Amino acid sequence: MWNSRLLFSVLLVLGARAEARVAPQQLEACTPDSVLFEGNQRWWYPGEPLKWMREGIIDSVLDTHPDGFNLKAESPRTSGYAKTIKYIRFAPDQEVIFVSGDCRYISYSPRTRENHSNSIVVGHTYYAHPYWYEGALHFQNGWSNWHVHNQRLRHSRITGEIQDIQLPPGPVDIGYAAVHACDSGLFTVRVNNSEVRQLGGQEVHFIAHENPKWTYLGILNPELGTEFERTPIALKDYWVFPSEEAFLVRRRSDGQATRAYSDATTQVVQEYRNPQNKLHNLTAWTGNKLSFRTKNNFYELDLDSVTQGASWVPFWVDGSPPKTADQAPQTEPVNTAVWALAALSALLVVVLLRQRQSSNPTSPPFQAFQSTAPYSPSVMALAVHKGSSLTADEFDQLMGLGSITSPETKRSKRARIIQLVNAEVFARLGVNLIERAKSKEDKRVVIYNIGSIYNEDSP
Repeated sequence: MWNSRLLFSVLLVLGARAEARVAPQQLEACTPDSVLFEGNQRWWYPGEPLKWMREGIIDSVLDTHPDGFNLKAESPRTSGYAKTIKYIRFAPDQEVIFVSGDCRYISYSPRTRENHSNSIVVGHTYYAHPYWYEGALHFQNGWSNWHVHNQRLRHSRITGEIQDIQLPPGPVDIGYAAVHACDSGLFTVRVNNSEVRQLGGQEVHFIAHENPKWTYLGILNPELGTEFERTPIALKDYWVFPSEEAFLVRRRSDGQATRAYSDATTQVVQEYRNPQNKLHNLTAWTGNKLSFRTKNNFYELDLDSVTQGASWVPFWVDGSPPKTADQAPQTEPVNTAVWALAALSALLVVVLLRQRQSSNPTSPPFQAFQSTAPYSPSVMALAVHKGSSLTADEFDQLMGLGSITSPETKRSKRARIIQLVNAEVFARLGVNLIERAKSKEDKRVVIYNIGSIYNEDSP
């Protein structure tokens, strides 16, 4: 059971200031954090910051059985310089501890803190989003040697090596993006504010785990503000993006988002962001509870309580598509009439293909129709929820119908969206994206099963 107050008292006794625990003969042998910049004075051994903490502090935090924590450790050789120790528990048998910015030390035995990584450094993990996928630890994006990069890294627990997974060229400055993962892929939000003012909004993109392809979804809802950090905290039911004002919170169940304000969040923002407290920060989380400890104070936030009664809005809204990685000119936004015309054309293609198939049963269905044009925003908004079963209310919220008060109008618009989406996807893949079904618990309730637009069998 998570006992944050016990954790706070233990840490106050142990103290959070770092102590030099490295033997003098070892100090001279320190290797630079990058083989490309030997003059960099910020040196450490692989995994060494784990030894900067006073003995017992990490174990005392682990004893509270958190889902994860970030703990600052100060260098014994460079006063004021700190590294962040990260611990994440993805499942009962999937936990990892590592140092932010260092892929040379990744341990799956947090209490022993043995070095399970012998990889060559292919990229650092500052501001990277760590996530667990298919039995392996991955990192998306990052910052190394004073530049950001669009990079996906995979760490093998068996070989201890880092693999650089090749991705297609991303949108301009996608390395600046805040990233959070779902079952099927990763959402990215560009947070380069100088570009935000020029483009009129922070771009939201999606890239699948399998067959990765960058897909533009829209811009971050202006109601959610623009200032927040790139490394969200993954709680049980929310993604939480700390910011300078409050917390941007996105709900896992339906993707809706809100700003979390309370007396506690205000206090955390004011003190936790104070540069003088940076060396003493501890952030820990379990379930939907967040705990913050600074040099002098302790705060605990229950996101269920903080967001109670909040106004939830779509995470992204329609906006102009971005420039491509090769600086190509931006395309003009596609309006509703164009999408309707495209969907109607797709429907005609479906009819023609079905007629052709019925007249020639031996021909493979839909082989003659292959399109590389982008899917409509409605298709992409649903595609990221592949494998999900949505209620009518959840479907309406996702499709922007939640504000419609007339049940008859809402039902009509919902049916029209389903018709157009299925026509568009059927024209390309020969299957419907949305299938209606009766709820197993209540046969009177209709649910909407969401399929996939990705070829699961392709390499």
